[in-house]
Amino acid sequence: MSTADCEPTPAESDPLVRYGCGPIQFSGTDNTFYERRLIFDKVIEPSAATLRDGGDHYMHLADLRSYLEAHGRLVDLYRNWDAWAHTAILNIAVSGRFSSDRSIAEYAAHIWQAAPCSTTFGQARG
Repeated sequence: MSTADCEPTPAESDPLVRYGCGPIQFSGTDNTFYERRLIFDKVIEPSAATLRDGGDHYMHLADLRSYLEAHGRLVDLYRNWDAWAHTAILNIAVSGRFSSDRSIAEYAAHIWQAAPCSTTFGQARG
């Protein structure tokens, strides 16, 4: 094994990726600290305060455990490229029933009682 095989990838060289840390703990040489602090102050903390103090009206915390379990399964699957590719191909193969064209057509017909319009899009002009 050569030394190059042991070198970290650029992503692994990033201290956030390699060691992990909270948004406040990291201070880079550029605006990284400021940007992460801003995200924390403007997005994460207000969201946490709403859940903590205002009530979990949409049951985010109630579903957190199952979300984290599903996320763990996703991460495990993504690490196995063959299984990931197999799953991705199957998803594409069975997505026809759930296509947006079909969904929009059914919505238009059943909700709005709208009939499809004919178009000349894609037809040769004479």
